[in-house]
Amino acid sequence: MLSLRLRATVYTLVIPGFLAGYLPWKLRPLEAVAPLPFAVLFSLLGLLLCLGGGALLFSAAYYLVRRGVGTPFPLDPPQRMVVAGPYAHIQHPMLVGLFALLGGQIVWFPSVHVLLYTLLLLLVSRALVLQSEEPALRKRFGEDYVAYQAATPRWFPVPASSGPPAAA
Repeated sequence: MLSLRLRATVYTLVIPGFLAGYLPWKLRPLEAVAPLPFAVLFSLLGLLLCLGGGALLFSAAYYLVRRGVGTPFPLDPPQRMVVAGPYAHIQHPMLVGLFALLGGQIVWFPSVHVLLYTLLLLLVSRALVLQSEEPALRKRFGEDYVAYQAATPRWFPVPASSGPPAAA
């Protein structure tokens, strides 16, 4: 049997690699793209989104292995609830990282097909998270997960406030 780290690495490379690498790469040639004005700036922004998304995705996978003693793959899930690292700021950092990668590709290599694919994948992912993943996590981790959901934004981190608002 493969070690936990090797399994997590394979799952983290294969599944997001297929969804955010192979499929968009196959979709891009379906259309001719005219050069955009400020193409260098779009390329740089796209590259930064891709790098940031990849870093977030791999950081989240690392925390699932180290703190959760499991992998990102639903059939080999973490044994413990993870609320550290990127999970301290958002509930689903792997998906946010994946969509940042895809968004970076849309900006870097403009493609309507990749945009439509990304929107479809976003809708499917959101439905799976709401209908399957979150109920399963509530069942596995109980009140701890309910408290985590109440305290942590699902998709977008919010800036920490400096305390309660002042009375007017």
